[in-house]
Parts: sequence; C-alpha cells; structure tokens
Amino acid sequence: MTVSSRTLSYALMAAIGAFCFLSPPAHAQLNDARPDVINPERIAKACIEKVETLAHRCNEVNKAECARCINAIKDLLEAGRVEAAKRLARHCAHRITRRANACVDEIHEHCRRCVNVLLRLGEPELARRVANACHDARDSVRRTQRGCIARLRSLFGDDAPDLGDAG
Repeated sequence: MTVSSRTLSYALMAAIGAFCFLSPPAHAQLNDARPDVINPERIAKACIEKVETLAHRCNEVNKAECARCINAIKDLLEAGRVEAAKRLARHCAHRITRRANACVDEIHEHCRRCVNVLLRLGEPELARRVANACHDARDSVRRTQRGCIARLRSLFGDDAPDLGDAG
C-alpha cells in the first residue's frame, strides 16, 4: 500500500496540530534533538501522565472536601441539628458529584484527542494503552466519589438522606 505525500502531510499536520491540545510534556518533544521526528511513544506517555495527574488532582480535592464536610456534619449532629446536617450532606454530595463529573469529562476529552492522534500515526497498540489508562483514571475518580458519598451516608445510620446516585 502506497501512501501519497499529500496523505502523509495531512497526517503529520493533524498530529502536530493535536499537540496544541496535549499537555506540556508532549510539547516538550518538539524541542528535542530531532524535532522533525514525531515520537508516538512519548506522546502516549505524556497523555497517560496527564490523565493520571487529572485523576489524582480531582481525587485529592474531593477527599479534602469530603473530610471538611464530614467534620461539619458531625458538629451539626452533635449540636442536634439533624436537618441542617442532612442539607449539608446533600450539598456536599452534589459538589463532589459535580466535580467528579467534570473531571471524568475532562479525562474523556483529553483521551479522545490522544487516542485519535495515535491512531492517525498508525499506533493502535499505544492508543489502546492510553485508552486503558484513561479507563483506570475515570474509574479512580468514580471510586473516590462513591467512597466519599458512602462516608457521608454512614454518618446518619438508618436515617441517611438521599445523596443522589454516586456515579
């Protein structure tokens, strides 16, 4: 199968254009000793590092929010303010869920772009590796979300408020 120079040029332009959407480590590749050579392995590595960083950051923020909420809810429950505690739990669950959804969406969009670039470069194995890392990152965010909401529910025993569907 012969590839015309025009097709190759379009693929190269698409790959270089995709760098605009990739994380800084992928951009750094353009400054290597051979900037004219696209390294799919480095692109995949940068994509995986980016989604792992996104998931980690999101999880840390949600865990911190969860801890703050738990402390505040415990204070309200100790003061006998059960309804206020339930309102706060619902508010916290909503914020945690909204943040998790935004993170999953951001991970998904980043992964879509990375996988497309790798497929255009003829690297389906690397694209699959990135897709698997993306799946793991999304799962991590959802596990943290579900864990936080379960901890909020557990504060109320059998009288737990409806905190929504956690992922």
